[in-house]
Amino acid sequence: MIQGVQPSTLEDLGMPRQRDPDALPPRNVFDWAMSILYYAAASCAHGNVLFALKAGIFSVALCLPSFIKSSSTFAYGK
Repeated sequence: MIQGVQPSTLEDLGMPRQRDPDALPPRNVFDWAMSILYYAAASCAHGNVLFALKAGIFSVALCLPSFIKSSSTFAYGK
């Protein structure tokens, strides 16, 4: 027994609330595929992944003038 805590509050689970149906494990192939898609999309919002995506897009945007023939004068500074 913890000092200062009454036995009635030790077993109190709080107010009842409705369960979240999305917290259940997938039951069929569609649920399984959508949960994988959700976790893949949610993991792209983390800091390191977001930085890598922005750095990749920025690098491609800076390299494109070197590969496009009509913008070669801009890319080579002539």
